[in-house]
Amino acid sequence: MLTRCELALPVGLPGKQVTLYRDTDSPARALLFYLHGGALLYGSRDDLPAAHVERMCAEGCILLALDYPLAPACQVGEILQDVEASICYLLSSPYGLWSTELPYLLWGRSAGAWLCLLLQGRLEEHSPAGIISYYGYGLLAGNWINCPSAYYLRFPAADPSCLRVFSQTPVFHAEISTHFAAYVYLRQKGLWGSVIGAERPETLRRPVDGKGKTPLFLAHAVHDPDVPFAEFYGLVQRDPQCARFTAQSGEHDFDRDGESELSRSLLTETAAFLENCLRRSQRLSEDE
Repeated sequence: MLTRCELALPVGLPGKQVTLYRDTDSPARALLFYLHGGALLYGSRDDLPAAHVERMCAEGCILLALDYPLAPACQVGEILQDVEASICYLLSSPYGLWSTELPYLLWGRSAGAWLCLLLQGRLEEHSPAGIISYYGYGLLAGNWINCPSAYYLRFPAADPSCLRVFSQTPVFHAEISTHFAAYVYLRQKGLWGSVIGAERPETLRRPVDGKGKTPLFLAHAVHDPDVPFAEFYGLVQRDPQCARFTAQSGEHDFDRDGESELSRSLLTETAAFLENCLRRSQRLSEDE
């Protein structure tokens, strides 16, 4: 049976929560920290399609969907620090709901995947067993984040007054219905990077060779109109051994319909990656 509960996160910025999902019929095998998308400007920890939650919990994951503070009230460096504090706190099993011996993975979609990739190498005391990136990026394909977007320039011109929607104090969720126009404006003007603090972007740490290397799963749509597919290639070039899934789709979040054939295939590949990560983690533990 799938269960869900909300827990407070008394670290970092105040007011955060985490949503915990667990299938009580499946033995707990790993913690899976999830970071939502939304360009760091909007979104919610509860944005995962139900099929995604059910599948990963059925695989034995305790799924922990995290709040994180949104831009522009917080910049990407501050957001990373806050997410890192949340993860380190939860790894200590403060609620007594899971074993501290469980391996953990990071899972993000879009901007949340970018955060997961940036976290690689920062959690040095206890590295993740794997990182799952759905249409994430590493800002490896030129300066597209700070340039007008050809795709968004096809939209009607957005008015700068839409920026008034942004809070001056940290918030942890914002609706796409109220904030998407602001994102369109920023992409049309090439200002998105400056607003989230990425004019001089945080850089991905190089994957290391050998047994200390964190396994990586990359999924991206070939015709993604929002994040260039060249970002996928850039990440693959950095880590040629990564697991990967490409979708012949023109949608950025091509898994939005969790019941589609494409999403089912994606989740099957993700579950296989999870299994490989847990087997690898077990081998490394036995070698220590």
